[in-house]
Parts: sequence; structure tokens; C-alpha cells
Amino acid sequence: MWLDGESAGETPLVISKKLSGTYHVRLQSPDYLPSEGELVIEDGKETKYNRQLAANWGQLRVTSDPPGATVYLDDIAVKDKTTPCTLDRVKPGVHIIKFALAGHGERTEKTTVERGQTSSVSTTLQPMLGYLVVTSTYTDGTVCEGDIKLDGKSVGQTPWGGDVLAVPHTVEVQCPKGSGSQQVVVVHNKRSEANVAIETGGVEWVRIPGGSFNMGSKDFEWAQPVHRVTVRTFEMTKTLVTVEQYKACVDAGACTAPDTGGKCNWGQSDRGKHPINCVDWYQAQAYAKWAGGRLPTEAEWEYAARSGGRDWKYPWGNENATCERAVMDDGGYGCGRDSTWPVCSKPSGNTTQGLCDMAGNVWEWVQDWYHDSYNGAPTDGSAWESPTGSHRVYRGGSWNGGAGDVRAAFRYDYSPGLRGDDLGFRVARDSL
Repeated sequence: MWLDGESAGETPLVISKKLSGTYHVRLQSPDYLPSEGELVIEDGKETKYNRQLAANWGQLRVTSDPPGATVYLDDIAVKDKTTPCTLDRVKPGVHIIKFALAGHGERTEKTTVERGQTSSVSTTLQPMLGYLVVTSTYTDGTVCEGDIKLDGKSVGQTPWGGDVLAVPHTVEVQCPKGSGSQQVVVVHNKRSEANVAIETGGVEWVRIPGGSFNMGSKDFEWAQPVHRVTVRTFEMTKTLVTVEQYKACVDAGACTAPDTGGKCNWGQSDRGKHPINCVDWYQAQAYAKWAGGRLPTEAEWEYAARSGGRDWKYPWGNENATCERAVMDDGGYGCGRDSTWPVCSKPSGNTTQGLCDMAGNVWEWVQDWYHDSYNGAPTDGSAWESPTGSHRVYRGGSWNGGAGDVRAAFRYDYSPGLRGDDLGFRVARDSL
């Protein structure tokens, strides 16, 4: 506020002991038109002066194709605004608008804003491209073909090449045996390459030569009738899937976390080498797919547990099952530890082919639906998927089971959605 050309202060303002008379008043505030008038002060009276200032701005609607550009108004970045947006309280007159979007050339446009009006300005941003080549290999150097996601969007399979925006990108590749991801910066008018390393979670595969065997046992009513089955050559993971192997799948976003607490191994810092437990059949399926395999069929599992179809009760032969060969209930659950053990802790119980823990430690999910007898079971080693059932089969016994449970022919069943601290799995795949 100015009185007769002299600054009087900022409103609201009280001026005391001012000489009577007539004064010229000027009110001025940023973004408003100035106001001028007269103020008459009389002796011994209080005089009030109030004016409504007229706004001196307009609005500016800013758009671009593609959207998402940062907006600069007269070379000053507009905070927290990207296209499309509306700029309020823009002074009337001519303005320069600059548009900046990663991977695109900058553009400037001139526009005029009128007081009390909404003006518009728009532009088209030209992409700046580079050529990206994506390949993928396993950690042993073997090339693999896999599905590619570029910044979360599927674009094809490796090996792949194409023009992309010259910006940083996240490349994800899912190969049959695992997955991997990599950040790559694509340079304008240049060729960039991303060779994505595929993490398989440290899985070791054992080849199981095919053959025929007598599946089942007269010792168990639900494992009869004993029948002849022919199994093709296949591969099976040497160990039960471990906590650290399963974690690699969770970290890759392909698996969900198991249950925790109690005797579940997930979330316990000293259990990385222990078998994963507290997972349901669906989680086992998800991991198997991510690792480039599948759950074994029940016939494959028993064939492998009999060391290639031998007429043995246990993986090692017919000698009694004790804690010398298996993690089981012998002198207490888990051989007295009341828990699982690290995988392959009992090498004297391995199969002839070298599979660990086919007896004990944790039960193992297999692919098949459960049927209470083998009447009508496949004889070609395939999974028994029809007719369907309500429970899936699991095999092998566990840390809290006795000698009968760890028999190669013993079978049990569980709802596929349930989880147990004595239940895990291993993975199989067709022979390469």
C-alpha cells in the first residue's frame, strides 16, 4: 500500500494518528491488477478503506504426444507437473513452453495467455531410438531361448533385437531352467547389447536311465496291486529343493513365500541348506516350472527311490531304516533334533544313482492325483491325472516319520492347497 507515493506497509494495515486530509492510495499485489483511489481522513473519526483486487492471470492447458513430459515455463521447470496438466496463475502475455521427455528430443512452443482465460499449447515429441540386442545364457555358459519382458512388457524371445527408446531399460528373461534380469542403457543411434545371465538356483540334475520295474508292495493295501511299469529315461534333482534354491525363485517373482513359524524353515537364517517345507502342491509346481522342470510322476519317483527300479524296500537296499541312512523318527523326531537336517546329510542312504534324501527329511509332492489303489494306473510311467481326485500324492517319509513311512513303496495323500512342516519336494524333467 502506498499513500501519496510513499510506502505505508502491507495489508491488512492500521495507520494511527494520521493527519486529516485526502490521500492518494495505490494497492498492488503480485498476480493482481493494481488498484488506485482516494482516502479521506476526517478529524477524530476512523476511516476504513477496502478494495477487491482483480486477478491478473490466466490458465494454460499443456499436452504432449506421448504424454509424461516435464514442463518448463519460460525456462523454469514447473514443479510436480508432467503432461497433460493445467498451469494456474500464469501471467498474461507471451510465454515459451519447453517439453522434455526421456528418450525424446526436446521441443519448445510459443503461446499467449490472456487474463481470465484458459489457453492451450500442445506438441509432438520425436522419439530418440537405439538398437537393442538381447541374448540369454545359463551360468554355465549354455545359450538358452527364453521369453523377454522389456520394462514389464512382453516383446518376444531371445535372441531378440529391435529399436527401443534411448533410455535405461529393465530386461527380464524366463528360460526353461530359470530366469534372470539386467539393466541396460540404450544410446541414441547406437547398438546396445544385453546378455542376461539365467539363474537356475544351483540345482544339480541326476540322469536316471529308464527301464521297467514292479511298482507297489503287498505290504501296503493302498500300494496294490503290484504292477509292471516302464519308465523312460529322465532327470531328477539330486537334492530336495532347499530354502536358498526356493528363495531364488521368490526373489525372481516366480514363486510365493512359504509359511513361517513353528518348524517351517522359511525365514530362519541358518536353514539355507535345509529342504524347503511348508509349501503346497501349487507352490511346488510353480518352482518346478521356473527351474525348467516339473514335479516327478509317482512312477518316476518310486523308480528312482528304488535305485532305478530294483526290488528293494529302501533306496540303499533292504537293510533296516535307521538314522544312519535317513533323517527320521529314530531315537526322537529328526534323529533327536526335532527338525529337518541339511540336504544330503545321510550319504549312506543315497540311491545308486546318487539321489539324496529319497527316504526321510521331508515328504515329497509328486504330480499324480491320489487313488486308493493302483487299479487302472498308467503303466508307461506317466502321471495319473484322470480321473481327477481331491488329493495329490506325496512320497518318501519325513523327519517325524518311522521306518514304514520311508519305504520306497509307501504312499500318502494330502489336499494340494495344504502345507506341512514335514512336506517339501524335488523336481524332475525329461532327459535332455
